Amino acid sequence: RDSQWQGRRGGGGGGVPSLSLPGVAVEAKKSGASEALVFLFGDQGALFRDFILMETVNSVDAMSRGAAVELARRLALPRPPAFAQALLPELTKDDEVLVANAQKLVSFLGASRSGSSAGSGLNAQTLQELAPILPIIAPGMRQFGLQVLGGLIERLNSRLFSALRRQVEPVPAASYFQK
Repeated sequence: RDSQWQGRRGGGGGGVPSLSLPGVAVEAKKSGASEALVFLFGDQGALFRDFILMETVNSVDAMSRGAAVELARRLALPRPPAFAQALLPELTKDDEVLVANAQKLVSFLGASRSGSSAGSGLNAQTLQELAPILPIIAPGMRQFGLQVLGGLIERLNSRLFSALRRQVEPVPAASYFQK
């Protein structure tokens, strides 16, 4: 599908790049978010998408752990047992960097196209501007979402089984043969 998109100069936009789709012409936005999304979810963006996938899983994992810990703190809940703590390890400095990077990515993709400062996040105007490309990138977005969910489940399963393994003390083989 990515091959259906081609950046061009001109086309009534006073030198502003435009995107050409079969049946759809969209003026490129100043931030380049449309082009970035088309590339990311198209065939040519596989390598970059794999990197973004790992970062997204890491970021969502860190944000969800942070939110759960913060909620427990605000509700003044007692400290959970060790088994439960293994499922929600505390955020590290690296986790905090991942969360900051995720916020920057959302700010880039949701930056105002009207020339005002970036960082306004996703809003109705942004979504309306991206609407023409959504049918093209939807299959890639759906697959990406499933991969993120799979990565999060894999992480949770890993923590769960590690916690279970620590709870069950191994029985040395020699003790079976002693009288």
